[in-house]
Amino acid sequence: MSAARRALLWWFDAPANAHVSVSGVVDFLPAQHYLARLSEQNRPVTIHHLILATVSRVLKDFPQANANII
Repeated sequence: MSAARRALLWWFDAPANAHVSVSGVVDFLPAQHYLARLSEQNRPVTIHHLILATVSRVLKDFPQANANII
């Protein structure tokens, strides 16, 4: 088998890890102000609540984001 063929077979081989990771930067300052206002009103909302709400809204609008690719 030629070196080029071996390289192409390696390049197009199935990945060992089927998960995809994405990272980015988010300006959290507006969320901090929002959480502070809620805290002043004795409404215990945390960053975890905001993240859960965001993820649930995204999955509602884009259910394919939670799909399995086989």
